[in-house]
Formats: sequence, structure tokens, C-alpha cells
Amino acid sequence: MLRISDGFVAYCFDEACCFIISQMEEGKRPFFRRSRDTGNARTIDLLKNLGAEVKYFD
Repeated sequence: MLRISDGFVAYCFDEACCFIISQMEEGKRPFFRRSRDTGNARTIDLLKNLGAEVKYFD
């Protein structure tokens, strides 16, 4: 889906997704800490729309 070419990065992303899904299946609401200057706004918006809580830090 994301076409991650680096095998290790793809593995880390898969592991993160599995962790998030397992937490949500247990009824837990995942949250993510985010610096205000990251370039991941679209990803953060997607996660927020899925019910994740985003906490900002500096």
C-alpha cells in the first residue's frame, strides 16, 4: 500500500500497525505524541479520524 522499499522500515511500519490494531481490539484508544513541526499532517489527520488521540510536544 505504501510501497516502502526499505525492508527494515517496512517491517517497523507493519509492527507499529499491528500494535495499534491490537490496542484498539482491546478497547484502548491509541494516542501519538507529535511535534508541531512534523510533515506528517495527512497521516496524523487520518489517525485522528480513526479515533486516535494526538498529543503535541515541543
